Amino acid sequence: MLSCRRSTPSAPWLSWRPTKPPWNWKKKSNSFITDVIHRRSEKMADVSWQNTDPALALEKPRRNRLLFVAGGALLIAAVVFLVVNAMSGNTQLYKTVDEFYAEQNRLIGRDLRVSGWVIGDTIQYTQIDAHNSRLEFEITDDLNNPNGQRLRVVVLNEPKPDLLQHEAQALVEGQAEPNGVFNAHPGGLMLKCPTRYEEMDPAGHPDSVPTS
Repeated sequence: MLSCRRSTPSAPWLSWRPTKPPWNWKKKSNSFITDVIHRRSEKMADVSWQNTDPALALEKPRRNRLLFVAGGALLIAAVVFLVVNAMSGNTQLYKTVDEFYAEQNRLIGRDLRVSGWVIGDTIQYTQIDAHNSRLEFEITDDLNNPNGQRLRVVVLNEPKPDLLQHEAQALVEGQAEPNGVFNAHPGGLMLKCPTRYEEMDPAGHPDSVPTS
């Protein structure tokens, strides 16, 4: 016999109950946070391990300081060398005839100035050709001493000065050879008229000789 009781309608979507969520968000979040913390811990561990040795931490700064000090020392040494070299190249020695012979071995080949009185009868001027000439004379510290030291001066390719005469005071720039001859540099002969300086001491030091 058929029953006429109506059944209670039901919606199929109301009876659906998920037995297991498709994503476990809580577990995933915890796993992500744990992974990040673990990685940061590893990095911190590496940094702390590298800095545990003080010697290694100070090695690089110490090496940089040593390089800086070494570079500064080399720079100072180079500057000092250049200054000393320039000063030695521009410095000329001033000697009288007697002082020159007292230090002759040390002064050979060096630039210097020698002062003395011209001995008139030693003056020789030779005109070799139109462009070459040779002038020779001797100077001494004391014209009144016939046994005094004499220095032979040679001047090449320059005209004979009018002031080159007996008792003239000469100041010569040049270099001495081992044979005792003093070769004047070009333009290195300076003379003073004897009549203007006749009261000067014949043994006067070249520092007191005006060059004008």
